[in-house]
Amino acid sequence: MRYVGTSVPRVEDPRLLTGHGRYVADLAPPGVLHACFVRGTLAHGRLVSIDATAARAFPGVALVLTGADLVGVIAPLAPPESGGLRAPAHHALATDRVRFAGDPIALVVASSRAVAEDAAELVVIDIDALAPVTTIEQALHADAPQLFDDVAGNVLWMGAQTWGDVDG
Repeated sequence: MRYVGTSVPRVEDPRLLTGHGRYVADLAPPGVLHACFVRGTLAHGRLVSIDATAARAFPGVALVLTGADLVGVIAPLAPPESGGLRAPAHHALATDRVRFAGDPIALVVASSRAVAEDAAELVVIDIDALAPVTTIEQALHADAPQLFDDVAGNVLWMGAQTWGDVDG
């Protein structure tokens, strides 16, 4: 059978459309816990404080982690630098700054998805807004806000490589 340019029959439709399909969310093994990330809403900001007290006390919550809880436990991701590539460390959860909207700040683990989501809403985050960097041109400007303190000029790698016969 040819697949390119033809309509491929979906074999799963009858099962899903009649309510007989199973999804991962439908599975509930005994003792399973659910996680919900608390994410930053600003494109760039200094993380002043995180108060997870209420979330930790919420019924059904097994664990709440912040970046401070992971310092010394999980090493920040820092790919090796080579060939002019600068690789600033990235933590699993934000520790000092958020660098994009949606940056993970805390993790709530609870007995159900609903409990995890409700408890995540109780985490109080104080972020001082910093000027966002929204374009490449802005990032390269001399007075642009710096996203990483240890990478001057917001440039992680500058260079060009030619592979093969470009003109050909």
